Amino acid sequence: MAAYALFERLRRPEHTGVHRCWPCTVANLLVLAIACLALGRIRKPFAAALGIVGAGAIWLRGYLVPYTPRFAPRLASLLPGDPFHEDPIEPGSGSGPPATGPEDGRNASGDEPAGDGDRTGESEPARGSISAPGDAATGEDLLEGLLEAGVLEADAESVAPTDAFRQRWDEEIETLRGVDDDRLAEAALAESAAADADVVTRDDRTYVTLAAESGRTIDESWLRRPTAIGQTAAARALAEMGVSDVDRPSAAVALGMFLAECPDCGSELVERPVGGCCGPPQTGADGRAKTGLTCPDCRVHLHVFE
Repeated sequence: MAAYALFERLRRPEHTGVHRCWPCTVANLLVLAIACLALGRIRKPFAAALGIVGAGAIWLRGYLVPYTPRFAPRLASLLPGDPFHEDPIEPGSGSGPPATGPEDGRNASGDEPAGDGDRTGESEPARGSISAPGDAATGEDLLEGLLEAGVLEADAESVAPTDAFRQRWDEEIETLRGVDDDRLAEAALAESAAADADVVTRDDRTYVTLAAESGRTIDESWLRRPTAIGQTAAARALAEMGVSDVDRPSAAVALGMFLAECPDCGSELVERPVGGCCGPPQTGADGRAKTGLTCPDCRVHLHVFE
């Protein structure tokens, strides 16, 4: 019991597991290796002990050297490309191409696994979405419409999708999961107000782009494949429930808060802050850190909470 209690005291789950920042880990391992080599010239047993203790600390806590988050991103930026991460979608309006630099929540803390439970709270679309600014009614009117259509059900404490809508949504996700990127782009275009759709590969990442007018980059929305599948599937399911064409895109984006698994790979989503050790923390208007539902395997934010 004493050993387990000590283990729990030393362990930092917010910096390990799916939340581990690999630039920080590599930077600490390099520092540890240099220290062990230097000490090994004088006392090899001490160097071996340092290596064991240091590696254990990095495994348990995420990093060994104090203030690692301050210098590790600078060291990582000197390396060619981005060998450690694939950037999740950052929150925002969805206009224009994604930033080429790392701006994700790759070492966030305080995460809890996302489940099938009910969720409450305000939200905004992730960076890429099938919804356009000005789509649909206000949040309250949209919620009321979804309740009336049988998409959502509410009690005194929470709101959640109905079983009927959840089943339709899951079926549409399964269908879109099996199509290629070009067909997915066509499906997303059909459920949005965009005039044109395309598939773009940038930095080894594939995006579905939706443009309000063909050729106008400023009006483009860039969606990673998991986001495109989830939102397009939701819009299709909403159509079956009788939700209007005007409201479907915005509703499909908002419903992302109820996802439990990645629409593309099926991995369980985790809720984590957007931004972190190797990227600027992202905050809402109230100054609090934003959190999002993230696929740890695809490295994509499926939904961002406010």
